[in-house]
Amino acid sequence: MSKKENFYKLIEKQNVETKEQEWEQIRVNLALDERIVVKKNKTKTVIKWMAVTASSIVMLFIGIFLIRHFMQPKDITRYCTVEDYFSQSTDITLKQYSETIELTMLYYSWYDYAEAVEDIQFILKDTGETICHKEKIMNGKTGQVVTISAVKGNIVIEEYKRFIENCADKGEIQGMEVNSMFTKNFSYAWFEYNDYTYFIEMEALENKEAMDILLGELLVG
Repeated sequence: MSKKENFYKLIEKQNVETKEQEWEQIRVNLALDERIVVKKNKTKTVIKWMAVTASSIVMLFIGIFLIRHFMQPKDITRYCTVEDYFSQSTDITLKQYSETIELTMLYYSWYDYAEAVEDIQFILKDTGETICHKEKIMNGKTGQVVTISAVKGNIVIEEYKRFIENCADKGEIQGMEVNSMFTKNFSYAWFEYNDYTYFIEMEALENKEAMDILLGELLVG
């Protein structure tokens, strides 16, 4: 074999070895890339799982909040005795109180010619909440005297149990269901209107018809 042939064979052999080395390097690089891709995919999967879990936890807490907020009773009835509240005189009339709390309430519009007006508020000792506005007003033209006690609808005041127990006459006045009791000296009535319970005390009326007329005047507003 000539030197030229040996030279060519050596080159071919080196080329083969070089190609094999190159392929081996490529295989190593591919394997490394696969591991990197797998690792990246696992990292992405973990991140996605953490994101989904965090979102689920947030949604769970939001759900719990909404359930507690909307499904719990908003107007829990509270029974109050004289030990639970104090009363104080006020210059605020029932009409002014209605405007202050921005709620339509019922009252007699006799203020311009009233002979006398006395207002008292019942205030809870523990919260400072006004639970009742009581107004005694005397009509300067007719001499009629009426006391209106407007009690928040979710409050039961012991003092007014006698109205509920004794006003057995049920009827409808101005489309409103009214419970009443007529006597010559004092007449009583109670009804519910716009989230308040009204207890009415009327003095010295001639008859039940006069009581109904007086209540009708109040309910007209």
